[in-house]
Amino acid sequence: MKPPLIPINEDYKWKLLSEILNVFDLRSTRQILSQYEILPLEKSIPALKIVTLSMYFCLEISYVVRELEEKKNYENL
Repeated sequence: MKPPLIPINEDYKWKLLSEILNVFDLRSTRQILSQYEILPLEKSIPALKIVTLSMYFCLEISYVVRELEEKKNYENL
């Protein structure tokens, strides 16, 4: 059984991951992605964040996507 992805602000792993994922929101990163024709940015940046998250915790991409969808559904209640 895989652990649930529950972000904890005090956990150093989540703090580091947050800093890593914030890099994708920088204008310079968006320019580099556009330069290499990784478009559209509205879809490619979230996809890159999901891949980074799955690599960071050594989890399958499908598992990460499922966890994110469950969290989104839970927050909408």
